Amino acid sequence: MRILLLCIVFLLLSSGCLQSGSIKETPITSIPTTQQNSRFHLCPMDAKICPDGSIVGRVGPNCEFSLCPAPIICSSFSSDNCPSPCAGCGDSCINPRFDENNCGECGNVCLIPPNSNPICLYESCSYCHLGSCAFECMMNYEDCDDNLVNGCETKLDTNDHCGECKNSCASGTNCVNYQCI
Repeated sequence: MRILLLCIVFLLLSSGCLQSGSIKETPITSIPTTQQNSRFHLCPMDAKICPDGSIVGRVGPNCEFSLCPAPIICSSFSSDNCPSPCAGCGDSCINPRFDENNCGECGNVCLIPPNSNPICLYESCSYCHLGSCAFECMMNYEDCDDNLVNGCETKLDTNDHCGECKNSCASGTNCVNYQCI
């Protein structure tokens, strides 16, 4: 086993894969001769969610995010001529990914639960998020019973729910600033 490891390390060292310093940069040879001094680079693999729900990654020499697609204003179309991702609902052309009265499908109305906030994506906030009814609890409230109808029913500054769901304070202590003291 030790000999196998030594052989692998030797092969990596002799091939130039393990060198001191950072990752070895290799010139790109398939580009026009005026750009032969460019270096190959890797962009981070993170992604950005666009207002329409699509996802773009980083590209180009500066690893900038790709442009988001131009938004489609569904209400500017007739219900019988709706482009994707819009859908015709009755006499209206709507976007079922973000329409709180037609979330995911025509007629699916999102309830606005108590002590909740809509999901916000850039400058747009909605209780319909990518075709599903969704919400976030207001600060210091939580949905402890997993019942979407009553929403964020639990205040997190009580002795039974101190700072988080079902975190009960021991006898003789009280919940102060979301901590049992």
